[in-house]
Amino acid sequence: MLIYGSLLEKNLNNTLLDFFLEFDYISVKGVKMEIASLGSEGKKKYDIITSRAEKKILSEARYLNIDEFNYEGKYKYKTIYYDTPEKLLTNAGILLYKTWIKDSYYFVIQRLNILPSTSKLKRNEIYRHAVDAQDSPIKHTFYLINGITSMFSTQFSIDLEYVIKNVKPIIIINIKAVSYKIFSGTGFKCLLTFENAVYFNKVTRKKRVNKELNVELLAPKNFLSEFDKFTLLLEKYCKDIIPKKESRFAYANRITGIIKNKTNGKVKKVDQKKI
Repeated sequence: MLIYGSLLEKNLNNTLLDFFLEFDYISVKGVKMEIASLGSEGKKKYDIITSRAEKKILSEARYLNIDEFNYEGKYKYKTIYYDTPEKLLTNAGILLYKTWIKDSYYFVIQRLNILPSTSKLKRNEIYRHAVDAQDSPIKHTFYLINGITSMFSTQFSIDLEYVIKNVKPIIIINIKAVSYKIFSGTGFKCLLTFENAVYFNKVTRKKRVNKELNVELLAPKNFLSEFDKFTLLLEKYCKDIIPKKESRFAYANRITGIIKNKTNGKVKKVDQKKI
């Protein structure tokens, strides 16, 4: 098993948006926007439940049918989710957040989850718009409204200008990550990203820490079957990881938010120990 890489750590301000999506430029009502289609093929997420997972995976290349691991570098990034106190955006199935990608800052508009076919959602897409580091959503109200309305086939019953002017940070996630690119002689390529994530809920004031692994196919789609075989081997030989289907936003809400007590219907804060 070979591991290649620079001795210098790369301070890459990057996020999973770059790993998972390819953006194109379009114009919506005269506003330049970047757009990408969402999909789950060739991507998989895991919770890491031990401190040895990274070392163990990197030592099992032959069991994973991998020729080599290539060290890609270490980096840090932050994601901030916004909403109103009444949760007007999330209740409408919309995520609004700011993130850092390759030394640039972006506001991103994304659907909250997979909506039923009867929903008003017109496209399964994600939009982003470059901004300055300290920009607030209100400074980009026109763009954000256009991005939201272009995703739906009917008009909203809420005042989106009022919504954007009243959003506040609700969840902040600080992430430290290290990435490895893996290769096999068949042309199969994949990216493994090990992350230490700190989740902070501004509403409940709860903070939680979690270790996570993101796996992404870098080869063409005809390698999807090989990707599935690789992840099956990964789960077979590394019991230190557990498959994760929740989005990062949903997970953050579950571990730092408030939940209802099913026995009496009362609402209480989540009471969990650090992960």
